[in-house]
Amino acid sequence: MKEKINETAILVMPHVYKKDNELYGKPKAGVSNPIVKNQKEAFKSNIFVRFLPKDVTEDALREKFGEAGKIASIKLKENVKKFNGESFASYQSGYVLYEDVQSA
Repeated sequence: MKEKINETAILVMPHVYKKDNELYGKPKAGVSNPIVKNQKEAFKSNIFVRFLPKDVTEDALREKFGEAGKIASIKLKENVKKFNGESFASYQSGYVLYEDVQSA
């Protein structure tokens, strides 16, 4: 899904951290872990936002995505690339965790 913040198009999609995704794996026959099930449900309300301009703040994300529902947490991370020994951040990625799946 595409959205706009400050007239810049951004990409929004569901997100599950790789580490958590590996934890789930394929369930073994007859094994049912309630903690893993709860984690799966919690992360269904987590979305990944890519190509955010560097000047977008957590408050701006909270304002825009808060329209959909109550937000539990937001994290921003610069996309850093190295070129000839120097680091450059051209955009940010964001992680928005909603309190419930319907909002995400």
